[in-house]
Amino acid sequence: MEEMPPDSAYHPDGTIGQKGDSPRWSGRADQIENFDRFIAKLPCHHNDKEEILKTAYACNPFAPCTRGLTELRGMTQSELRLDSHHRGRFIALRTVSKAVRWGLVDVLAEDVKGEVVIVHLHCMEHEERRRVGELVPEGTVMFITEPFLNVPWPGSDYVIRVIHLSDVKMVDAFDPLTQGHPAGWGGDVATLKAEEEKAKGNDAMKARKWNKAVKFYSRALLAPDITSELASVTKRNRAQAYLHLGQYDATISDITIRPTDVVGKLNFKAIFRGAEAQYKLGRFKEATNILNALRNTTTIASTEAEKATATSLFHKCEARVKEMTTGEYDFIAMRRAITPKPRLDFATYDAPVKICPSPGKGNGLFTTKAVKAGDLILCEKAFAHTSLAQRRPEWDKGSLPQMMPGENGNIRTKKNGL
Repeated sequence: MEEMPPDSAYHPDGTIGQKGDSPRWSGRADQIENFDRFIAKLPCHHNDKEEILKTAYACNPFAPCTRGLTELRGMTQSELRLDSHHRGRFIALRTVSKAVRWGLVDVLAEDVKGEVVIVHLHCMEHEERRRVGELVPEGTVMFITEPFLNVPWPGSDYVIRVIHLSDVKMVDAFDPLTQGHPAGWGGDVATLKAEEEKAKGNDAMKARKWNKAVKFYSRALLAPDITSELASVTKRNRAQAYLHLGQYDATISDITIRPTDVVGKLNFKAIFRGAEAQYKLGRFKEATNILNALRNTTTIASTEAEKATATSLFHKCEARVKEMTTGEYDFIAMRRAITPKPRLDFATYDAPVKICPSPGKGNGLFTTKAVKAGDLILCEKAFAHTSLAQRRPEWDKGSLPQMMPGENGNIRTKKNGL
């Protein structure tokens, strides 16, 4: 591959243009055909001689958008420019194809004028947690803030790359953002029935379809016939779905829980969900305050099993608070908790250190008090980790695989000597 001159960028035909060039868009039909052809080439199998390790192409990092959607101006596909960040703008798109996952998630979407563009979505939820068809179903409306357009590699089509989750907002057809949309993408909120949508949400919860539950509960809250009592119950149910999804701030928002007025305001389960969410966010002191009030109240009905569960989480909170304030850990228990996919349940200890600028050398880590040899000054979880697969093919047992470049962003592993 030839070396790229400064401020240059590829076009899909492999020719080199300049950053800021207008893309050479092909027609809608041709782009859909090209996308279908690309999907057909993606490997989706393995045999007893090779395995496919899903990877994604890395691109030069860029800062996420830090402004709200209302602070940005809308744009269309025809206004996008090559290898450019469109700061101060956003683009509204609706997916017109099934999404495909190959490390990242690819989907074809149209703008308000019906012009299409491929969207690369990085860092999305793993397939084991949420299937790609549920993650980005066909017809999803998405708002991408400060979009970045480029050609990832020669021969690829133009794509909008989304590498920060906060740069894309996917919404339901009944979401307020779609109401009055010029392309008519929004649903008619007046047709929603609160009880019916809540019942659908309850069914989704029973089926452990948490995202669907959030969608239906949210629709119920938008329904014109919603009552304050039904809204309260629906929010508590949605908070539980958010908790299962790991969306802890949303859980707390739906419960509107505060340690100072927790007693008597909500039912036991709702309060406990709020405490769980605080714990998952690492706010152990806040969770402790909520649980302490919950354990000591006599005004909220609860079963002995519920009280025991609250007490168990309270003791875990106490342990985490002790770790973060004293640096005292059970390292043997920590070692035993390590698995191929560890999620260690321990607090961060960084009391004796702080980050400060070091003249001429950027930021540095400095102690805040005198320390002696052997003192623990920092205990923190790894930012990222990886491990070998638990199950390895028969042909590969007893040897480490060689990593060999494959097609379409995959790496194929083969046994040494084969």
